Amino acid sequence: MRRSILTKQSVRAYSANGSDHAKNSNVAAPPEDVVALDAKVDRLFKLGNYAKALTLAEQVLAIREETMGLESLDVANSLENVARLHRAMGAYDKAETLYWRALAIRKESLGPNHAEVATSLNNLALLHKVMGHYSLAVDSFQQAMFILGLELPEHATALDNLAALYDETGDYAEGKPLCRLALEMRQESLGLEHPEVATSLNNLAMLYGNMGDYTEALACYQRAFAILESALGPEHQDIATILNNLGALHFATGDYTGAEPLLHRALAIGEKALGPRHPRVATILDNLALLLTAGNNHAQASSLMLRAQIIRVCPMGSSLENEKFCPLRIKSITVPNDTNNKKQQCIPDGDKIARH
Repeated sequence: MRRSILTKQSVRAYSANGSDHAKNSNVAAPPEDVVALDAKVDRLFKLGNYAKALTLAEQVLAIREETMGLESLDVANSLENVARLHRAMGAYDKAETLYWRALAIRKESLGPNHAEVATSLNNLALLHKVMGHYSLAVDSFQQAMFILGLELPEHATALDNLAALYDETGDYAEGKPLCRLALEMRQESLGLEHPEVATSLNNLAMLYGNMGDYTEALACYQRAFAILESALGPEHQDIATILNNLGALHFATGDYTGAEPLLHRALAIGEKALGPRHPRVATILDNLALLLTAGNNHAQASSLMLRAQIIRVCPMGSSLENEKFCPLRIKSITVPNDTNNKKQQCIPDGDKIARH
């Protein structure tokens, strides 16, 4: 559920006045249908149809390179769009090359201390995290935070992302204060009942859970759930995320009776909001299968595991990084896209409490 302003990859549509780059150059704006393709790419990504989204995103990139030049800011946006999709599909080397190119364009065009440069650094850090290049990830996250400064709301996002990295590496002493600071910043700037506050609460809950402090984790999850249900309604996809995470926590404490209705409800909402073939639905199916296995209901568990595997290998788009079918571990949906093989396994979404 780690929602990330910095990981917002959808290409900015041209306004009636054109993009900032188009205003300041003689390069022609792209045809109108490119804007429509951008929107379709974003919709397909959110639906988990990564393969089709990638085909369209590469078309947009080729058009922009031809019409706007190889070094335009709009090309940098498209590069990150394509990189995001390669990353979601597990093609990390391809994603890394594209992210580096986008970063170079933004540094050259905007200077090294622009917020868009921080965005590129953040995205590279997220990629390096899932690749296991933790020192590179920490360095990029820290550079991004330095550029953003303490006054920008995006700084809380960068703090959350760095805290998630420390959580993944088991360095809870480093991660916990960062999570708490991000929560405090969001509460102060956005108010106590804002969905972004729920994101920070979820992140803190996951860290507490991995530390074994289940009481604190439960309190954070419950508050996050109350905020989201009030702000977004009971059938929103983010409600499915938090219910899954609550179910995972109950499972971790041995409360199988408490976990099962939460996971069933998460599945029903996820299938309705995202469709039955979305990668996040596969995560919930895995969790239910694990729960049923623990209750010796092996036949139903096998059926659910098969459904989850079919989702991941079908062209509708699954992340190759998530194809860890055995042994199953309880999974919490978070944002950004990553896989954590510690106590709770974090599986991507189209972003976990997802508001890319």
